[in-house]
Amino acid sequence: MAQMNRRADDPGFDPSMADSRQLVRRRPELAKAEGEQVVALWNEHKLRSAGVGAELRTQQYYYPFDVQGMDGQSIANELVAAREPFSDRAEEFRSLRRALLARVFSDAVKRAVAVVSAEDGVGKTYMVANLAISFSQFTGRTLLIDANLRQPRLHRLFGTTVAAGLGNLLAGEVKSEGVLPVEVLKGLHFLAAGDTDDDPVQLLHGPRFSMFLEQMADSFDYVFLDTPSNRCGPDARLIAARAGAALLVGREGQSRVARLQQLVSQLHRGPALVAGVVLNLQ
Repeated sequence: MAQMNRRADDPGFDPSMADSRQLVRRRPELAKAEGEQVVALWNEHKLRSAGVGAELRTQQYYYPFDVQGMDGQSIANELVAAREPFSDRAEEFRSLRRALLARVFSDAVKRAVAVVSAEDGVGKTYMVANLAISFSQFTGRTLLIDANLRQPRLHRLFGTTVAAGLGNLLAGEVKSEGVLPVEVLKGLHFLAAGDTDDDPVQLLHGPRFSMFLEQMADSFDYVFLDTPSNRCGPDARLIAARAGAALLVGREGQSRVARLQQLVSQLHRGPALVAGVVLNLQ
């Protein structure tokens, strides 16, 4: 994962490993040996951007500052790709974008990307939100879906109070999909998780979810989904299987290598392409 806070003149610094890492501060809680195992796991599954051509530069992109949320509220400071578009952290998301363009979106197969984690508190929602914003600043149309029907949080980051969402759609409680444009971030659309009492696993297992994702893949160039952690149940693996691709997020100093390995193994047994493992150092 990200070790981009290391100096270029550090003899242990490998610049080829910096492209797809996320900036994170180191934490001392993880034992050194296990920390090395986590980094080794990342090295095995890391995204590679070698061979990726230069990004299309057919237009000069404008990144607005002090952007407002969907209901007029200021969006969260966590959304650094929008609030600090010229920062080092925003540039790291653009590096991850380049890697995913080569790994996931370079062939004729239409895939969405489920961003998943082995446990809670590793920055998965932070990662998927900023990644979606970064793609929306590129070419095409991007959709961000809050598929965490257990503990949704994306609506708060984007300053929206939309009640109906994915859960209501899958439960048959609403007929329109509820996808809304994020006006201040041109190219980005958002679908909240919604609020329903139905069992999330049953909703995600049903045929409506697969049909909905197929429709969204036809309507948008890039689709990203937030998910519950793997400790909450099979939700994330179900979502990844329907989406077609999964990006695994861990946090240095917190994620346990055994849980990361277990999730990687589970994902490999399913139909989803494992796009890579990203270590969050934030």
